[in-house]
Amino acid sequence: MKTLMKYAIVRFMPFAETEEFANIGVVTWTPNSNWFSYKLVPDAFPRINHFFDDLDGSLFKHAHRYINEELARVAEFVRSNPRQLDNIVTEVTRPREGVMIFGAHGAILTEHPKDTLNQLYQTFIGRDAVPSKEQRERAMVHELKARLDALPFKLKYKEKALDTNFGAVKLPLVASVGSTVKGIKPIAFNQSTPLQLVDHGEKWVARVRYIINANSLLPNNFMFAVEAPTSNKTVYRKAYEGVENAMRNLGVHVHQFNDKNQLIDFAKFDTELLRDEFKLN
Repeated sequence: MKTLMKYAIVRFMPFAETEEFANIGVVTWTPNSNWFSYKLVPDAFPRINHFFDDLDGSLFKHAHRYINEELARVAEFVRSNPRQLDNIVTEVTRPREGVMIFGAHGAILTEHPKDTLNQLYQTFIGRDAVPSKEQRERAMVHELKARLDALPFKLKYKEKALDTNFGAVKLPLVASVGSTVKGIKPIAFNQSTPLQLVDHGEKWVARVRYIINANSLLPNNFMFAVEAPTSNKTVYRKAYEGVENAMRNLGVHVHQFNDKNQLIDFAKFDTELLRDEFKLN
């Protein structure tokens, strides 16, 4: 006989200002049969450092220990107070501010709660889970920055806010030599729907247009490093092609993220500029 299982996803969100998070666990409970259990990733979880490359490594371990101990206390309490299970777990897992937060509650009918817990874990956290757009783009920035940091003259690309005349827009990879400024925005098109793909692409097309119009950098000194959608459906292909055309219409460079040579060639500065900068320093 199937019973109602409620669940909440445990999320690690170290930077509240960006609201980027990684799913790191699942909490499940069945109000009718008084069953409670949870599953968390190990406290040494490589994907955390991969997604949050500028994170103090000890923060996740401390936060992981805290949430694990908290959930263990809940499990012990509800064993002795089964009638309070639903109220207690609902309160503990309600959305709130913090480094460890919970997503909105979900519910599912199941005959085997333990198996369903494992299925939910695999769906939201397991190896087959698709990283969010934000997570994938952070990983792309991390990977590309590592390549660029190896360029001659120790030229460092870093996050910087550029003026638009309406306010500042942060680009993840910016470097300057003298009066020459170059910017790079890695962008992933792994959205769930074609409309979301278009919305994300057009948002960045507009932002870069504002930066260019404000003369914060020249079109020829900006590059989109793109990762095309994996779907072969025509609607995804057309949506992506439309966004890519809009990018190129800005007069900027557009290269595939996996085209390492093109990315490095763009990121390099003129040798004379670098030599002059080196002499000045």
